Formats: sequence, structure tokens, C-alpha cells
Amino acid sequence: MKVYKPFVKTVDDIKCTGCRSSGEVFPVCKACPIKKCCKSKEIEGCYQCDDFPCKYITNYPVKLAREIILRSIPSIREMGVKDFIQAEIKRYTCPNCGNSLFRGVKRCNSCKIELNVDL
Repeated sequence: MKVYKPFVKTVDDIKCTGCRSSGEVFPVCKACPIKKCCKSKEIEGCYQCDDFPCKYITNYPVKLAREIILRSIPSIREMGVKDFIQAEIKRYTCPNCGNSLFRGVKRCNSCKIELNVDL
């Protein structure tokens, strides 16, 4: 994606331990207004915020990420974090071969079947 291109030269450049972590965070995410908002409200994530969806979500510049956020937050609220994580692990695992998938994938990089796992 064009927005990330200046920050990614190799695969190692996309290491991230999560946007709320104090470890390695993807460079673009260090200045994320969503992250800053959650930190200022002393909440773990948008799923705990009464203002969801807010301008930070509706104006998020990466369309696929915005769609995933809008899909995910209601699910987290309904299922709870632990069950949501388990459901996402299942979502991002190839149903044909069990290969781990990534956001935006259209085809399993192992067995090559077509997929649409994000929405």
C-alpha cells in the first residue's frame, strides 16, 4: 500500500508486537491517532469507547483496515476479546490446508485456493 511504502524495505520492517504494546511497533502506527486516542482515554481499544465509530475510524486512510475495524469492534463487544481472537485465528487460517493467512489475502500462498477472509 502506498501509505506504508516509505517504511517498508524488507520483511523485517513490518515487525510489530501490536499497536498497544511497548515493544516493536510499525513506524506508521507510532503516530496513529486511534492509538493516541485510546491512550488518552486510558482504554485498551475502540471496543471500550462510547464514541465508536468516531472520526478517527471513519477517516482512517486505509480502506481495508477501516472496513476490518468497523467489522471487528462490534464483534469484540459481542463476543469478548478472548473469543474474538479465537474467531480471528480461525478466519485467518486456510480452510483447505491450515496455512496461516494475512490481512488482504485473496489466495492461500500454500494451496493457492481463492479466499476472501477479511469481510
